Order: sequence, then C-alpha cells, then structure tokens
Amino acid sequence: MFSALDEQGSLRILYRIPRSEVEHLKKSGPFYCPSCKEVVRIRSGNRYATHFAHWPSSSCSYKGETYQHQRGKLLIYEWLIQQGLSPELEYYLPDIQQRPDVLVKWKKYVFAIEFQCSVISASEVKRRSRQYRTAGIIPLWFISEDKVKGTYPKISFSAFLRSFLYRFGDQLHFYSFSPHSNSLSIFTIRQSLSSRKLLTKKCSRSLFQFKLPELFETRRIGISMDSWVQSVYYYRTTPHRMGSAKHRQFYQFLYLNHIAPFLLPSICFLPLRYQPLYDTPAVIWQSRVLVTYVTGVEIGGEISCPPIHVSDVLGNEEMDLIEYYFKELVYLGFIEEREGSWYKRKEIPFPKNIEQALRQDKELMIQLKRRDKSS
Repeated sequence: MFSALDEQGSLRILYRIPRSEVEHLKKSGPFYCPSCKEVVRIRSGNRYATHFAHWPSSSCSYKGETYQHQRGKLLIYEWLIQQGLSPELEYYLPDIQQRPDVLVKWKKYVFAIEFQCSVISASEVKRRSRQYRTAGIIPLWFISEDKVKGTYPKISFSAFLRSFLYRFGDQLHFYSFSPHSNSLSIFTIRQSLSSRKLLTKKCSRSLFQFKLPELFETRRIGISMDSWVQSVYYYRTTPHRMGSAKHRQFYQFLYLNHIAPFLLPSICFLPLRYQPLYDTPAVIWQSRVLVTYVTGVEIGGEISCPPIHVSDVLGNEEMDLIEYYFKELVYLGFIEEREGSWYKRKEIPFPKNIEQALRQDKELMIQLKRRDKSS
C-alpha cells in the first residue's frame, strides 16, 4: 500500500516521492496502517514501487499486496489524473472502514474504484459494495483480466463474476483490466447460454484511450437466437448428470410431474436479458413457474405467481424476472395482461418426442427473430 499514518495521525503518501525523502522517512517512523492500526514498514527496491508493508505476522486484510495489484491501481490513478480529475490513492473511509484503491469525484458522483486481482466470495463483494452505497459512493469494480476464463465470445460464468455485473440501460456489463498490457475491457452480456456460460461482446482498448463517462454508456446488443437454439439442442440431446442439489431437486420435481427433461416446452428456455443476475438456471425456474402456476389454470383464469427479484452490483433497482418472463409469454400468445394482472390465454404445448421438441425450438427461434428484427 502507498499510504500510512504517521505518529501525528497525518496521512503519508509514498507514491512518486524522491528516494532521498524515502530514506529520511524510513528513519522518522513509525507509521501505521489506516485500517488495522498496526505498525508498517517502508519497502523500496528496483522491482516494485516504494510502498508500506505489513510485517509477516500481521493478520490485516490489506497485507500481501501483489505487484499486479500495486501496478494496476497506480495506472488507474494516473488515468484519472490525465482526465483532469483529482483522484485520491488509497483514501481511507473511517465511517465504513473501507479503503478503495482509488477514490474520485466526477460531477456530482463519487466513485470508489477497486481493482480485484484475487477471487473473493460473492458475499464479500456484496458487503463491500453495500457499504460504499450506504456512504453515497458508487463502487466501480475492475476485475483482473486473468479471472475471465473461456474462449471469447463465450466465457465461463460463476458467482464471483455475477457479483460484478452492472446494468446500464437494459444491458448488463462488467469490466476487466490488465496492468501488464494496460488494457481495459468492457464486456457486454448478450445472454446466458447455461448456468456456467455467457455469450458476450467485448470492447477493449488501452486504459488511457477511455474516458470515465464511456464506462457507463449503454451498448445495445441483441440476443443471439442462433446461439440460443444451439444451447437448447445441447440440453435436449446430452445425458443429464445429477450435479448440484438444485439440479437433483429439479429432476425430482419433473419426475413427480411425469415430465422428461428433454421434452420440456421451448418456452421453458426463454433467453431473458437479466437472467445472469439470478443464480438459478433459466430452465429450472421457468419450468417450475409454468408447471406450478400456469398449466393448472383454466383458459381465461388469472395467474398468480410470486416475483423473482434480481439486482446488479449497485442494487439501485430490483428487476422482477417473472414480469419479464410473462411479457415474453404475452408476445407469444400464451397469456395476456389486463390491469396489472396476468391471465391464461391458451394451453402450453408439451412435445411428445425429441423430434417435436426440436421442431418447436426452431419455430420459436423464427418467431423471436422476426420480433427482434421488427423492433
């Protein structure tokens, strides 16, 4: 870390100070970590920037910073200075006991920029993001480029990655950064292909070629229906493993309702834009909704289904997946909306064999493609 407190409680910043002053500071200590208040030492050398370091016995969460993280936050700091802003490096926020890598004010907004190099729990990301929001600060997370796995445009998905998703307009995004190549990437999510795979569109440039406001622009990208039908085909024709408890419970649910997994209606796989924010695969919750709340209702009867609320890392607005799902079913003619309520319009067709199922998938794909082309 580049900042520590001296004995008078004043913050000392080591970034870009002359070596002669560094040697003087080494003799004038002690210095203390703003977070844990432990004594820290000054380290300097040719391989890394001069910084404060905890002693090996320390248990502070800020101990053991990597060169990658150190270089990354310095580049972000310099990037913001280049734009005429006044960022603060490792500014400690005592009210919420957080020390973002870089704190910066832009117009009326204050951003806490965090460069996340290691994998931490989704609950920890949510906790820290929530603390920033309660202080009126917008958390802006850049994850290390090496944490984005897979072969672009298809990337691996996990709870870790889900916790960094932002919603701008009606699109989901996340950011990755490589200090080694000085490259910032904005990933726009087109859709979920499965619970572990996303289809994305990437915009990559040198960090210094971006302006801060560009990170929040809406990048309108449509859903790929060809990729959707391929993923449904794979689901229908690949043997199913029991996997997680969630999947085992789902297969038990289908068994009790006399439904074969590969003969689910095509509308149990609808690609919704905000599906990546939910930790349950679309086929599981959409099938449960149809079987539990729709199929048993008579034509013209009201459908009553509890909401499924999801939100992005900012948590400013919750989206109801049920509402988005039912609006798709309205377009497809299965239900209708009247005065804020949903009513069944026609029966759900369950395919009787794999050939019917695949034909139903292609017909639905054509229907949704036609809708997207005209909108």
